[in-house]
Amino acid sequence: MPSTSLSQLLCRTRLLCATLSWLVATNAWEAYAFKIEVNEDASVTLGVLLQPQLQLTHQGPKWGSAQFLARRTRLLLGGQYKKLGFLFVTEQLNWGKNNQWTPDFFIQDAVAFFEFNENLRLDVGLFIFPLVRYSAQSAAAIHTLDYFTPAIPFPENSHKVYRDMGVQFRGFFLDNTLHLRAAISNGVTTNTSTGTNPSSIPRLSAMLRYNFLGHEKNYALSAIYFSQTPLLSLGVGAEYQPNAYVYATPSNPQKKSDALSLGADFFLEYPLGEQHAIIAQANFFHYARGPQNPDSGTGAVIELGWLFGQVEPLVSWGFFNSMQPGHTRDIWSIRPGLNWWIDKHRFNLKVEAGWTAHRLRWNTPKEFSFTAQLQVAL
Repeated sequence: MPSTSLSQLLCRTRLLCATLSWLVATNAWEAYAFKIEVNEDASVTLGVLLQPQLQLTHQGPKWGSAQFLARRTRLLLGGQYKKLGFLFVTEQLNWGKNNQWTPDFFIQDAVAFFEFNENLRLDVGLFIFPLVRYSAQSAAAIHTLDYFTPAIPFPENSHKVYRDMGVQFRGFFLDNTLHLRAAISNGVTTNTSTGTNPSSIPRLSAMLRYNFLGHEKNYALSAIYFSQTPLLSLGVGAEYQPNAYVYATPSNPQKKSDALSLGADFFLEYPLGEQHAIIAQANFFHYARGPQNPDSGTGAVIELGWLFGQVEPLVSWGFFNSMQPGHTRDIWSIRPGLNWWIDKHRFNLKVEAGWTAHRLRWNTPKEFSFTAQLQVAL
């Protein structure tokens, strides 16, 4: 290779590395990922997420399991050309848990989008359908180690990790104070053997937020932004699909019911100087799915943390109270933890203790767990 060509190649390599370093330092895309500017109209986004964990459990007088696993292994590819773009994310959960080395490797997000302008966007494909802020958060940018999934019992076979196939509109109005997400998606599809959704009516879902301070325009939201300006918002949401459930009652072995979910939430990130911040969110749910359906009930997830530089003590509490007689689905959990944000969402260490009971009474038997997780996101 001529020396001139070699010099040009080395120059371009240095320029690309400098560009990538700047993009990483400024957190250019979502909570993680590299964004490569091809030209002024086109860009490509690449990302990798790995969450190795140590899990310890204890129930009754004896310790249960102690094991290492990869809670999440994720690849991300995105791109944009002018107003058109796409996002493609894969997921593999609990790799190595209980010596299972072949867990499902699946597509989690597959979204094509069109930007009408900086405040209006149309998503088509497999995306996070709206309800409340908690379910719209990225697992790479949540506050705790994981979601409290019992509080969000969407109908079986109606979603994949809070994603569904359909069309979604996202918009900001009134100088970014109003944030609307509205979607039409598959939900529970027609099943002749079970009798669900015989008319093939899709799921309707929406979330409306009022931003008192700041705003969030990411596709997947974060539970903490490390922001130097305050963020405060309130949101409400709903999800509905007729005949999404078929369940047994004493008088009817194939009782049909609609799926109606209502939610409300609150989010605050308030910096106190350059090194301290208060981070809080509260999410409340109500599910009307038939009086004897175990998925009917109320739930909540509340989180509170105080950031001291790179270290953050926090506590979370969640519950689900079923309306079903017998309350077999009731559960509550309290989880204090400590986060070390070494490099924010790109590189961090989280430790968490948890007490969980399957009745909404303190004197019921509780399961104790301890989890430590390292996150690497590039």
